[in-house]
Amino acid sequence: MMTALTHARQRAQACRQIIGADAKGMLERVTAYLLDVHDIEVHAVNRAFLDGGRAEVSPAEGCLFYDAQLDADPAQKLVVMLHELGHLELHHRLQGDCDTPDPVLGSMYLNDGAAALARYNPRAREEAEANAFATAFLCPSDGVLAQWLEQPQMDSAALARRLGVPKSVVHAQLVEGLYRMVVEPPAPQVEPAVPTAVKSVPEGDASQLAAATCTGRPVLVHVGPGTGKTATLVRRITYLIHEYEAEPEQLLVLTFSNDAADELRQRIAAQLGEAYATRIEVSTFHGFGVKFLHHHGQFLGLDTSASVLDEAGQEELVTQLLGSVACENIVALHHPEETVKQIVRHIGYLKDRLYTPDDFTRILEAWRVSEDAPQTYEAAMSFNAIFRAYEALKQDGQRVDFADLIALPQRILAEHHDLQTAYRTKYQWVMVDEYQDVSRSVAGLLGQLCGPDNPPWVVGDTRQAIYRFRGAAPENVELFERDFPGAQTFHLDTNYRSSQAILTVANQLAALMTPDHGDEEDAEATYWRYGSATTSSLEPTVAVAQAESDSAQYEGIAAQIGAWLEQGVCISDIAVLARRNLDVRDISLALGRHGIRAATSGAATPEGVAGDLAAIVTLPDQLRASLPRLALALGRGRFDAKTINAVIRQALDTLDETCRFDMDDLRGDDKTLATEMMTVCTGLRAERFSADAFAMMCAFLFDHSHILRRILAEPPSAERTLALSDMITCLSRAAAHRFLHLDDDPKLSRVSFAQHFRSALCSSTSSVQPPKSVPEAVRVMTCHAAKGLEFPYVIVAGQTLPPARGTRSYAWLPPDLAPSREEELEQANALFFVGVTRAQQAVVVTYALSASGRSRAGKRELTPLLGRWLEAQAPLILTWSSPSDPRQPLTIDALWGGAPRGLLAVRALDAQTCPIRTYLEHYLNIRFPVAVQPLYPIFFDAVRRTMGRIVQRAHELDDVVSQDEARAMFDIGWSAADVADHPHHDLYWAIGLNYIEDFARAYQPHPKAQQHLDLVRQPPDSELSLRYDLLAHYEAVDGVRVAIALRTESLESDARPDGVLWSGLSSAQRVSFVMLQQRVQDVQPWVFSAKDGALYPYQWPKNPKSVQTEAERLDQRFNALDQRQFETTMQAWTCDRCPVRISCPLWMGVAGELLSAEAYVG
Repeated sequence: MMTALTHARQRAQACRQIIGADAKGMLERVTAYLLDVHDIEVHAVNRAFLDGGRAEVSPAEGCLFYDAQLDADPAQKLVVMLHELGHLELHHRLQGDCDTPDPVLGSMYLNDGAAALARYNPRAREEAEANAFATAFLCPSDGVLAQWLEQPQMDSAALARRLGVPKSVVHAQLVEGLYRMVVEPPAPQVEPAVPTAVKSVPEGDASQLAAATCTGRPVLVHVGPGTGKTATLVRRITYLIHEYEAEPEQLLVLTFSNDAADELRQRIAAQLGEAYATRIEVSTFHGFGVKFLHHHGQFLGLDTSASVLDEAGQEELVTQLLGSVACENIVALHHPEETVKQIVRHIGYLKDRLYTPDDFTRILEAWRVSEDAPQTYEAAMSFNAIFRAYEALKQDGQRVDFADLIALPQRILAEHHDLQTAYRTKYQWVMVDEYQDVSRSVAGLLGQLCGPDNPPWVVGDTRQAIYRFRGAAPENVELFERDFPGAQTFHLDTNYRSSQAILTVANQLAALMTPDHGDEEDAEATYWRYGSATTSSLEPTVAVAQAESDSAQYEGIAAQIGAWLEQGVCISDIAVLARRNLDVRDISLALGRHGIRAATSGAATPEGVAGDLAAIVTLPDQLRASLPRLALALGRGRFDAKTINAVIRQALDTLDETCRFDMDDLRGDDKTLATEMMTVCTGLRAERFSADAFAMMCAFLFDHSHILRRILAEPPSAERTLALSDMITCLSRAAAHRFLHLDDDPKLSRVSFAQHFRSALCSSTSSVQPPKSVPEAVRVMTCHAAKGLEFPYVIVAGQTLPPARGTRSYAWLPPDLAPSREEELEQANALFFVGVTRAQQAVVVTYALSASGRSRAGKRELTPLLGRWLEAQAPLILTWSSPSDPRQPLTIDALWGGAPRGLLAVRALDAQTCPIRTYLEHYLNIRFPVAVQPLYPIFFDAVRRTMGRIVQRAHELDDVVSQDEARAMFDIGWSAADVADHPHHDLYWAIGLNYIEDFARAYQPHPKAQQHLDLVRQPPDSELSLRYDLLAHYEAVDGVRVAIALRTESLESDARPDGVLWSGLSSAQRVSFVMLQQRVQDVQPWVFSAKDGALYPYQWPKNPKSVQTEAERLDQRFNALDQRQFETTMQAWTCDRCPVRISCPLWMGVAGELLSAEAYVG
């Protein structure tokens, strides 16, 4: 696919040389070229003639009709003309019609996810190629980036005027040039299938040759690491074409990833030549599905323009449904976005296994639910209702998700036997790579594509199944002989990658991964023979390093690499493979501190430039939230923290309604930074009505700041490499978001992207994109990204298990259907095995005993396979101690100014609430915009206020409040909120009404209230006003203070005859009770559980000191907040979920040294 885009650009340059590159008169020359070379005349027509398009062609008449309004915009008219010329030059025909071409859609950096998949659609591919032709013709990426770099005052608008093209084209090509500068590899150099020392047998070894030449039956090839899997696959292709005389068009090769498909195309071209290679269908399974549905989707009501939903698109679709489907028993009312993610995960899990809503209904009907789990069954039913609605809405909108790209072609082939026969006839030879990393549904599709006359040939290794989290089913390998009767299996038995020492470890690990292995009997089993010329003179060849903390691990890795370099190892021969994105970043920074350059890809985290750009995207929409990060982006490496903080404070204190702030009193560096910030704010605010996320990032990087110029001017370093990698990652993801939201309002599109991107930056999901090989740099990536690669020297880092989830990942599935903990452990083992077996000459495995190294930190659990191997083989173990004392809780003052705004909920005084977040949100009003405004705060306030009125009314009546009156009270309160247009209105309104009705029934006004008390506390001599988290607070006639709190969750399990246990509420949930008890004593607390529909008394603890101790802690927190002292200990769970993390002064590093993972508490 990338080759086709490259060809389009090359063809554009050839035409540019013929037509001429001078912008003056370009439109006239292109029009003349169309007529002279292609016999196409160009005519203006009104837009009604074009049915809303911008251009339309009539090949029979030899005419191109364009919207006459384009005459007023010659630059855009030229883009349209060149787009159509691209079709003529590349495809020797014209498309039937043309909308305004988007230059981003033909870019090289739009290379992942749904956008990359769409290019398998023949029309979408040709559109992308025509776009690439047009943009490369108008402004070649390398040339336009060179002009921008050479002239510091040049921005994209000036370049657009100079070149006579739209600014959007300049933006797209500047990013293209940056992408090629940073990550595009040099001209492909095909690596030999095996090392030179053993390449004397080009046909392959005996095991490879036997597997490659087997025909007439299904074939499963068990491939270990380094055994020449790709070479064997290429050998089979050459055998079929040269010796079996198969036509290239009869071959179908299906791979797991785009990168694997591209590499395979290159290897085939190297063996057979480009002419043969282009005739062979090499595709990912999802890419094959896109192309199949383009041709045959009409069988299921899909037209050729059906779009592909990525995960963010799925979440948007499910978000729409929450308000219209009865699902209140599974929605996390406080965080519906978490419910949305969980629903999407469940849907993907089921669809990867070919379960439809109807199938799931039958499973639920057959599920024998235990007596203690009826709510689980009800939740599963609610999920299935959303699943069914999701499928219907997706179908109505002509959309498909990734799972559909497998399931729908399988369904069509199963239902249309003539089509199935046609495909089996067309593709006589079907080959599949990495069979262990595809879903079970892929095995089903393979069964439809292959029959007795065209049996499949697959390669796989269950030990290397590392994509279970993406729906992979390693049981595909185990069940192959059942799925395809008569199958023959082969084992590639020679490792051509690793030294003898590492191969010995690989065999040892393989033995431990074998089911029912015997430690002594199988410990020395040989799964693969030594066939490599690779040796290592370094000692140790294999070692394990145990670190006290994450920081000790990172420093130890840097020291190990330094030792290798001192022994003469080439730096580009070293790779560090980590489990988490966070580790990738922090290892790279540690290497930089030791003067070692690192190359990364796709591992963006909130602390770097990716966090800057995530804030910049919505700067025009909520300037206060983005200002701190803007100051950091412009000041990083130039000004000290004191300057950055002073400017942030001045900006936040004096910001006005026009998004300007006072700079008159600033001097020196403060003035310089503030002036640059104002320039950016003014420039980006002018783009607020027209720019989506991609355009906003481009405007910041290329037009209104010098941050990119400064980074490019820096000498090579780890920080520079990370910054540029972050930029490419952000721009690529923003471009992909544009692809799926072409018709959205630009503001809504960028807010939606920013919300999803901020969440993704804190996600623990591993990046699967490997960095390109960079001279004089260590490659640092996740183990997932290293799949299929090999390196002379490898460090496998972070080999401990992630914390076990508090609840099941798939809580709405019957236990027999949900994945088990054992499967998670097996994936961890596979990831460790893959990491170790990437090594050729030496490998060091590292792990940290805890995050912080502190004595009270939680100890981590080793990857099981690593633990068993250490016990069985006792390899050399190194010990890395923490380089400094563990970090203590950190305190900041009001370094950015601000003052309390409104009432502060008393739960903010609890130890589980981060004071820094309280400072940012309550003192500074820093809140990022979201695509769908959270309804829960409005909902909870309306419910609580209505319940408070019910309490007062019940005492007036000396009786319970009727259901009708209670409903009327809620309707009044809810209507005042003015949220009728919110997509979740119906959901929250229905739930709120149920809560109100249950409370009205439950509340008995006895003993009678003699005085209703305030729910607000204003301590004397304090600027902080507190709001109790109570629905009612009154003094009864017997003198007892009654306090009633509302909880939405069930308390039944903690309820006893005397009431809910003290431990039944968390410390944050009982703050109001504790504070009242401390002030007035003799408080009777009650809790209404909306889930249970019951009002429970709440029990004080048996030991009164517990209340006193808790009250003292609350007083200490209040006094600290009142004195503007904000102390916190950074914790992964809290920080990763924080909505303002990217503007946190601790994570930004302006409250001291840049903090990273070592600040986490285990």
